[in-house]
Amino acid sequence: MEKVSFYRSIRFQIPVTLCIAILIPLSVLFYFNYASIQEAALESTKAAIQNDLSTKAISVDHMVNEVTRFAQLQSSDQELLDLVHAYYDAAGWKERRVARSVLTLNMRQRIVNNLTIRAIYLFIDGDEMICSTLTGEKEISIHSPRGQPLYADYLENKGMLAWSSNMAGDQTQMMYYRPLVEEGLPSCMLVFEINTDYVLQVIEKKAFEDGCLLVCDYRGNIMLQSGAFFGGGAVPKSIAGNAVLQKVLETRSKSGSYQLDTEEGELVVEYNSSSPSVTNWKYIEILNLSRNSPVVYHTQKNSLMLSMLIGICVSFLGAAVISGIILKPMNQVLSAMKRTENGRFLTVPGPVPGNELGVLIRGYNHMIHHLEELIENVYMQEISKREAQLKLMQSQMDEHFLYNTLNTIFCVMKRGDTGLASEMVLMLTRFFRLNLSEGKYYLKISEIYELIQCYLMIQKTRFGNRMRLHIKMEEDLADFYAVKYLFQPIAENAIIHGIESRLDGGEIQIFFLFSFKKKGTTPACYFT
Repeated sequence: MEKVSFYRSIRFQIPVTLCIAILIPLSVLFYFNYASIQEAALESTKAAIQNDLSTKAISVDHMVNEVTRFAQLQSSDQELLDLVHAYYDAAGWKERRVARSVLTLNMRQRIVNNLTIRAIYLFIDGDEMICSTLTGEKEISIHSPRGQPLYADYLENKGMLAWSSNMAGDQTQMMYYRPLVEEGLPSCMLVFEINTDYVLQVIEKKAFEDGCLLVCDYRGNIMLQSGAFFGGGAVPKSIAGNAVLQKVLETRSKSGSYQLDTEEGELVVEYNSSSPSVTNWKYIEILNLSRNSPVVYHTQKNSLMLSMLIGICVSFLGAAVISGIILKPMNQVLSAMKRTENGRFLTVPGPVPGNELGVLIRGYNHMIHHLEELIENVYMQEISKREAQLKLMQSQMDEHFLYNTLNTIFCVMKRGDTGLASEMVLMLTRFFRLNLSEGKYYLKISEIYELIQCYLMIQKTRFGNRMRLHIKMEEDLADFYAVKYLFQPIAENAIIHGIESRLDGGEIQIFFLFSFKKKGTTPACYFT
């Protein structure tokens, strides 16, 4: 029976065909809707970011206004101005130290309940010490690592009402500068350091967790930063000159968005500006679309994947059902055909379906019945033919044998050897009794042995010393049956071609041996 390759098998082709029939339309549908889905998802993303930026702008502007009003009150507070006078006018270092302690304690008390302001610094023009409310750093030298960036930032904003960002290590510090105007004092400024951690905590939550939020002043200096800056590098002090963010400074629109293709992927930049009457700051959020699939697109993609998964499951379930309907009857037919190849003509069992496969099975069963009838008829005809041939051969053989035997008995009696003649007549009688055996077709091996023995003894009387005879049978073989016509023609052929044609005669050896070719098989008789 020919074996079908797996990829040509119905069991393989049905699920593959169903999967293709379901998945290809889904894929085509997704392909044609991809652009609209992506556009809708991108617009949804931009709207979410823009709403988030508007909320943050309101929060930060409110914080800025609160700090500005607080700073204005402090700069005009006479008590604080008197303490600054006392600190500036102190003669000796002891008197200055006491005045500084009173001043810093007073400033500390003013911000103790203010979560937005972390510290207050006092800069006096010409003084090399910066007075602060920081614990353990009441006076900071402008030449120290801590004081140098503070002093440099002070020089940039000296004499102005200004917001500034000061880089202290990797962290950005927001500073608000407020000049002090008082007679008898040189140029002085109060600098309010914003508690950046608190402000970021208020505005920490972004529309997308992996986005980067930047708050910049109108010049592009970064005041606040939340989230990793794109590229993963250090956050610059200003966005001015930045290839990705320069467009935010150049545009005049209050809000907007744009996209850029960079080495890191596709970036979307959303920006919003606060009112010029407040700060006119820029609020920017950057999102890498390559790492952050838009929500709507992600949802649509998941829906498509779910649909494909359901399609595959339905395909295999349908394939299993169809395979059961088709393959079960086919396997039954194939199994019956294999048994037929081995000589066992069996029909397909079980109920026959009413579809086309049922027609095939009924046709196969009808063919098997017809073949069995034909084989039986041919077999019986062949047996009849063989029996007729054997009987014809036996009748011819008996006539020839009877003629030769009677002629031999006549010669023996003419010689006057009546004993041998009577013995030959007895042998002939026993031979015909066994040969006729009431028309039986099969005889026991013991009877066939006696039949052959009688035949060969009669022939030995005829040929005399020219024929040497040796015949033997194992006792275990005596009760087995065989066709009685098989052995005598062989013995006669041995006499005609092996003894009769030779002057010196020959020897005939016959052995009925009991042997098994395989364990459990029928014993065999060997005639040599």
